[in-house]
Amino acid sequence: RNLGSGNQSVTVTGTVTGGFGQGIRTQTDGGSGTTSITLNSGADVSASSGNAIFNDGGDSTTIVNSGGTVTGTISLGGGADSLTFDGGSFLNVTSFDGGTGGDSLTFRNVTGNVAGGTVVGMESVTVGNGGNISVSGTLDVDGAFVLDGGTLNAGTVNGDITMSNGTLSVETVNGNVIVSGGTLSPGNSPGLTSIVGDLDLGVSSTTLLELGGLIAGTEYDRIDVSDDPGTGGTIEGIATLAAGAIFDIDFFGAFAASLGDSFDVLIADDIVGDINTLTFEFTGASLGAGLDWNTSFFFFSGGANDGREALRLSVVSSETFSVPAPSSLPLFASLLGLIGLGRARRRRKAR
Repeated sequence: RNLGSGNQSVTVTGTVTGGFGQGIRTQTDGGSGTTSITLNSGADVSASSGNAIFNDGGDSTTIVNSGGTVTGTISLGGGADSLTFDGGSFLNVTSFDGGTGGDSLTFRNVTGNVAGGTVVGMESVTVGNGGNISVSGTLDVDGAFVLDGGTLNAGTVNGDITMSNGTLSVETVNGNVIVSGGTLSPGNSPGLTSIVGDLDLGVSSTTLLELGGLIAGTEYDRIDVSDDPGTGGTIEGIATLAAGAIFDIDFFGAFAASLGDSFDVLIADDIVGDINTLTFEFTGASLGAGLDWNTSFFFFSGGANDGREALRLSVVSSETFSVPAPSSLPLFASLLGLIGLGRARRRRKAR
């Protein structure tokens, strides 16, 4: 217990077992003091009560390094608190409770599953370099979820997601998604990602889309961006596609697209962008002879998506021409004109 204004620290390299209280309990009563708890290799903290680490007030920083283990609950109480697993094991943690104040939870250099309901009172959750986190159930983030170099596979995230690097695969987001870098991969392979809010795909973003059939959400990937009716007059459901944003298209399983097939891989209340400035990579979705991919923005009229817009991939016939040998100069000139017309690419609508 820190009764002054200075800082206190607890460093563990062995086994700490609490009784009916806590394994580690700290309290900072001073106005400016902070608490630092560090679990290094060999640390194993638990308690018979299940309360492994408890900070009873004041700002705190807790780091579980590689080789460290926590079994039970972590409750950080009042103040601004940060909890970081940097290689340390969180598999036996039953609650990540930030308490009140501005609190953060970070995973780096660690792999494992987090039950969504065990994360409480965290204003930000970050998956950094080397982090590979799966979330079962619903993850509630009071502020924003940050993906910065790691991988997240999640069912439902309640809160905004910002992504600068890494890989994101999520089924439902009740919030906005901003992808300035890294890879967005919808749902399960293939699957559906529903975003109740806005989507912003930046210039350095990659969206990986798998095509394994003709049914959206189950046989091919789709991102659905829609308005949140709970926000009243706020206009949402907008997908903003920056110039240079990459769409990487791959076939899934043994599927191969045929002439006339179409795939609405992104639908939104409104799509903002110019399709001519987007980058489409079809290396993993090569078509048969005489076929080509066409990309367009498509407006729905009627049906469940009436008035909405889609990014559509369509399989069309290649434009090919056979040119006979010219018998005279005038005929040769005429044929050159025809070739020019025949090879003119279809202009696509710019938005």
